[in-house]
Amino acid sequence: MANEVVAVKDLAALREMITQLDIEASMPGEVVFDVETFMDRILSAETPVEVFENQLLAGYSSKDYIDTPFHLRGSDITWVRTSVESSAFPFYARIVVTDDATGEEKTINGGGNTFVAALYRLQRLGFFNLYPDPGAPLMLVAKTTASGNTVVMFKPLGAPPKSSANAKK
Repeated sequence: MANEVVAVKDLAALREMITQLDIEASMPGEVVFDVETFMDRILSAETPVEVFENQLLAGYSSKDYIDTPFHLRGSDITWVRTSVESSAFPFYARIVVTDDATGEEKTINGGGNTFVAALYRLQRLGFFNLYPDPGAPLMLVAKTTASGNTVVMFKPLGAPPKSSANAKK
């Protein structure tokens, strides 16, 4: 069952998503904190405190941010082309969220198929346009599949505000 191939019902939608992400995604070297810049910041640190602080510049994995409420604005989503050759999907998202508990901005990286597809579709549906600052109240939740993989999914916290304007604007 683990190697079972599931047919995609809407290939046109999948192709459209991949095409759009290909257009919008930056190359790894174009992202503010790509791997080389991230490592350079750590290696050029002059104090232990700088080393510890610079570790967080690349952001958190989405799996490390499970069950933590946050707010996300649509303008804080960046699509990145992965530089990892073994990656199953060629894109991932870097999102800058406001942690509800601390009020701090944190960068979260997510590249799982569900994470990418859900975030992409929410963006295209205008979901984030429904929320004024600080953005949409969300949380990441994890589901373990029968094969033992962890799938990271977005969970809305509360109902979206009523809006007379079309959300897709």
